[in-house]
Amino acid sequence: MRRGVYAGSFDPITFGHLWMVEQGSLLFDELIVAIGVNPDKRHLFSLQERLDVLRSVTSKFPNVRVDTFENLFLVRYARQVQANFILRGVRNEQDYGYERGMRYVNAEFDEQIQTVLLIPPRHLVEVSSSFVKGLVGPEGWPDILPKYVPGPVCQLFHEKFPSAQGAVSDHSEQIAAADHPKCDRGGLDARWRTLWRRLGTEPGRVPDVNPLLLAYELPGRHYHNLHHIVQCLQELDSARGLATAPDAMELAIWFHDAVYDPERHDNEVRSADLAAQALADAGVAAATTTRVVGLIKATTHRATPLDDDERLLVDIDLSILGRPWEEFDAYEKAIRAEYAHVPDDAFRHGRTAVLRRFLARPNLFSTAAFRSRFEAPARQNLGRAISRLERIIPGSQG
Repeated sequence: MRRGVYAGSFDPITFGHLWMVEQGSLLFDELIVAIGVNPDKRHLFSLQERLDVLRSVTSKFPNVRVDTFENLFLVRYARQVQANFILRGVRNEQDYGYERGMRYVNAEFDEQIQTVLLIPPRHLVEVSSSFVKGLVGPEGWPDILPKYVPGPVCQLFHEKFPSAQGAVSDHSEQIAAADHPKCDRGGLDARWRTLWRRLGTEPGRVPDVNPLLLAYELPGRHYHNLHHIVQCLQELDSARGLATAPDAMELAIWFHDAVYDPERHDNEVRSADLAAQALADAGVAAATTTRVVGLIKATTHRATPLDDDERLLVDIDLSILGRPWEEFDAYEKAIRAEYAHVPDDAFRHGRTAVLRRFLARPNLFSTAAFRSRFEAPARQNLGRAISRLERIIPGSQG
């Protein structure tokens, strides 16, 4: 019997998810649609609400059943329910890079469980739970929502946010919080160990990742935290083919903000020293250590990157500048929180100067791939942030 598992948080389920369910019902004798319960993640809808919706919208598929699992790797859950396939969707290069890596990790647990990757049709490629939640708020959102989610999901949104004329925007922080979980430590640990093995480290000499994770979770890290590292790793996954030494670059990402003190100017050097020590203790080749140290020091953003890999890493680190304006604004607030020790007027003048220096560059991004994605929105974000800061600086000139 061919039994597949299709897992996710389904917060909420979209037509993209339903397309995957339908395809899975055709591919397998039985498909289990499972909600993975992560106690560290905040969800917009409760587990029971999501279960009820899933059961309702999948009831038309006789070989589909709904389940939940908690505190298990997906591959171990698949083994537990005697499934021999894991079904995953791939919408872009970033998804493919991640799923390819997870396929190798899963194989270490159970080589008999195969991963099946499906590419959705063009009109569903951009449809995700985060995309849907981003639609809620502006005037007219109830008319747009049914294009992307089934009726029971629309009903849930109406019940949670009853005003149809913009009052939902008052709940934007609640919606955004559901999309910013604490990072999955299990997945990060597996990725960390896999990386060190690729670098040639013997299993007994792989450094413990927990001290590094704890460093990124220290109080006061509002932006330079674990979420930033995960975002950088995701950007690397989507651009891995552009790197000449992708494993060295990945390790540089892990360490590049390991030391962060807003009142010091040698954070990158100290972070590089930590990486060099870890590499030496693990017995990694000296050439790799030199490469990683150079990449970390390039993230000072005060010097011109020397080669293509340094340029790519700097672009990855700066990609936040070109994110959608909601993410960029959250980034700006997080930076202010990290510099809470600086008086308001001094911070505004200093931050304006920093942003103006960025905006004065001929190109914010050095690589063509990142320039095409982020250059234009980054300039818009920077210009808007400068204007906002200067409106509250006495005597400033626009």
